[in-house]
Amino acid sequence: NFLTGTIPEKLYDLNKLQQLSLGFNDLTGTISTKLGQLRNLKGLHLNDLLLYGTIPSEIGQLTFLSQLFTHNNAFTGTIPNEITQLTFLRQWTHFETLTTGTLPYDIGNLQDLEILYLNKNRLSGPLPPSFYNLSRLQQFRAWENRNLLQEPFSTGFNGTIASEIGNMKALVSFIAEKNSFEGELPVEFGSLTELEVVYFRFNDITGESPFCDADIPNLARQEYMSIEMDCLEENGVSEVNCQCCNVCCSDITDVCRDQG
Repeated sequence: NFLTGTIPEKLYDLNKLQQLSLGFNDLTGTISTKLGQLRNLKGLHLNDLLLYGTIPSEIGQLTFLSQLFTHNNAFTGTIPNEITQLTFLRQWTHFETLTTGTLPYDIGNLQDLEILYLNKNRLSGPLPPSFYNLSRLQQFRAWENRNLLQEPFSTGFNGTIASEIGNMKALVSFIAEKNSFEGELPVEFGSLTELEVVYFRFNDITGESPFCDADIPNLARQEYMSIEMDCLEENGVSEVNCQCCNVCCSDITDVCRDQG
């Protein structure tokens, strides 16, 4: 496609529209607050454009929305809390933007959410308690939110992973490298039988990996595709003890080695 200019204001008057796909164009400008008029939208694709500014709070009025693509733009500001009103949302890809702040406190309201991609933003703070209510979430990607080299600066997601992650039975991948998560991962993480991919390298995770102990129920049946953590020994010491990791890294030296 070769669309240029800004999103026409008249487009927001199409209140019976169910699908709007504008991705992979050279459209620029901001998203109008009139977005809320498109109340019948089920799919909104605004990815790979040249949009900037904030995502308007009126997005919360699109209550039938099931698919939202806002990645690869220059969005700034924070994620509007009103996005948690999109209770039919199944996919949200919002990566490679300049979005800052934390995940909305009520993110767990998105009970149908299956895919959440938040990598390469400038998000920070701990995962809110309601995050662990996303029982249908299959793929969570949040790598490289830590960025201390370019404005806006961010230390990335931080805090510990709560034991309530054991509620997320559908989880297949959890990719969170290059953030500031800390502490020991709970044993409940290792009991998720659908889990295949876990990346926590370049964080502050410590202690025993919950993914290698065959005595944990269901764990012996699991065949992980890939586990990457900060388990590389430096002077005989590693941050994480992970005998089953495919790749071990050091957050100190930024070095990784294949353990295969």
